[in-house]
Amino acid sequence: ERALNLVQVDAERLYIFAQLSHLPGVAIVVVLATSGYLVHYEGADVALVAISVVFGTVALQALLTRVSGPARRKMQQLADQRVGLLAQILDSFRVLKMYGWLP
Repeated sequence: ERALNLVQVDAERLYIFAQLSHLPGVAIVVVLATSGYLVHYEGADVALVAISVVFGTVALQALLTRVSGPARRKMQQLADQRVGLLAQILDSFRVLKMYGWLP
């Protein structure tokens, strides 16, 4: 049961990776293009503030991801327990049906 749950999670992660794998390259191009635009039309000080906000946001997101990691692992363990309990319940019903103890 646990292996099935892990395979399902891995498949979901691969699917998400396939959808989002192009974003880092696109983000670099967008930051460079926007920086060039801001330097040319607004000035270097405005561009510096904008880039600082972008990198600050990225750093905050990385920090929040690191902090939420243990909670995600705990949720995965609980999901594994739930799947195991459900498998036990279904096996119990099969035994009851096999011996004819259920109508």
